[in-house]
Amino acid sequence: MIIVLDINNKMKNTNIIFLLLLFCVFAVIGRAQPVELKQSETGNFELHIAVVNVYLKVFIDEKLAVSEKLEYKPDSAADTISSEAYHKIFKFSLAPGKHLIRVEADNNIGFQTEFEINGAKHWGLLSYSTFPTPQKPYSLEIYDHQIMYQ
Repeated sequence: MIIVLDINNKMKNTNIIFLLLLFCVFAVIGRAQPVELKQSETGNFELHIAVVNVYLKVFIDEKLAVSEKLEYKPDSAADTISSEAYHKIFKFSLAPGKHLIRVEADNNIGFQTEFEINGAKHWGLLSYSTFPTPQKPYSLEIYDHQIMYQ
């Protein structure tokens, strides 16, 4: 793209420069990456995600906490799904109080809800199931004790 400035028309030049600057600002905003929520091994919130074969983005308080594809991995010995195939664990340090969790998935089904951290360690289970309500397949359960799998 070639832009020609007219040295005799300052108003036209000012408008062209303004439009170029505006274009640059929108180009930068459009590429801005969301702020990430860093994982912490000693965090007070452990998020277990029990979703398979879908690419998920999970935001906590509008900070990107998880962005990855969780895939089905059969147990090689018995050709069944192992407990590790069903879930993945992420640990975060969250301030006491209310928090918002938002899920975006590549299957175009989203989810959003609030939860509260009261200072003690909490565990959350984010799961996906179309039974009994296919219109709301995601759910988040918060526990004040470690999640046990059978």
